[in-house]
Amino acid sequence: MNMTWMQMMKTNGERDVMHWILIASVTTIMLMLCIGCGGVGDAGKASMRLAGTVQNAETNEPIEGAQVIINGYRTQTNSQGQFALDITPPSADESIPLTIAKDGFTTYSERVRLPPDTPSYTFSEPFLLQPMADSGTVQGKLVKQQTAVTVGNALVSVITDGGATITGWSANDGLFILSGVPTGEGWLRVEHPDYLSHSQRIAIVQGSNDVGTINLLPLGTPIEVKGIVLDAEEQSPVKGATVTIAGMQAITDANGEFTIQQVPSGTQTVQVKHDDYEPLEMTTQIRGESLTLFITPKGNLPGLPYTIGGVVRKADGKPAQGALVQLLNAQTQQQMRVTQTDANGFYSFFVPAGEYIIRVQFQGYQTAEKRITLPYGGVILTDVNFELQPE
Repeated sequence: MNMTWMQMMKTNGERDVMHWILIASVTTIMLMLCIGCGGVGDAGKASMRLAGTVQNAETNEPIEGAQVIINGYRTQTNSQGQFALDITPPSADESIPLTIAKDGFTTYSERVRLPPDTPSYTFSEPFLLQPMADSGTVQGKLVKQQTAVTVGNALVSVITDGGATITGWSANDGLFILSGVPTGEGWLRVEHPDYLSHSQRIAIVQGSNDVGTINLLPLGTPIEVKGIVLDAEEQSPVKGATVTIAGMQAITDANGEFTIQQVPSGTQTVQVKHDDYEPLEMTTQIRGESLTLFITPKGNLPGLPYTIGGVVRKADGKPAQGALVQLLNAQTQQQMRVTQTDANGFYSFFVPAGEYIIRVQFQGYQTAEKRITLPYGGVILTDVNFELQPE
């Protein structure tokens, strides 16, 4: 077949157009496949799709716009109260944190265990949120100090002066949301194993309460440590006591207070010495909280070496040896003592009368807490026991 020069150009031009159309189509398909696998940087990375429903606990109606955070991954429910979320699959023995919050409803938070080796999982029962009228929602963002690095899976708590405690976990983008918080004043507390604890006073009003960006210091950062040394019997300040932490010393003033600069955060040994008192040595976590240290006048030790004691057992009844037991001031949430259980799961503290929170942590098990009151008059509490449940 004979073609003119113009006909040949037209034919070749059509072929070129078809060639580039084919290239563009293939490129588009490849990009669509890449998006389906989780993005260019996630090629080949396994994921698990979670699905569930959030409902009003009183009416069973779906809740739209609820924030759902599972192991740091965040999404919202649709108009049917449904959510779907892709997360990195947890290990077989791992429990992961789950938080659901919505204005006007109490926060739902728990640790959940998912079936291993499955590409998808649908929660069989709906998550029920209890309506909470005239409540506030506290939200903010967590970042590493002086960086833009966000902090996910941090445990965030609001402890109101009225005694309510609302908890949840932050998302990987640093956002945390706690709804259904009673109005008034209280403490906002942030805890993460890789960072120093953070506490601040907040006022909660009805509706939104944005506390802004909170900067967290990595564990190991040298910090200023403040505290007070008190007489264990009179609960009066002790002047002239020598406090030693990580080899650095300070002398308490007339108010029993001391300050030591540049103390490495983390686990440290604390020693207190005074000519008129029995020496004190204890191991504690230096995480930014003020220390309250009690020392006993010489010759006045009690008949038993503790005023609070108990046994920590695992769910199978066996003793939880090496569990970390913290004693907190119930009003300020400040850590006052820390110890570990012995081979029999036993722990003890020697402290004066007052209100305390005892917190127990043990790897692979849920954190447990009890609020207790130690009465005046030499009362000894010997049965503050715990049975830990697996995560």
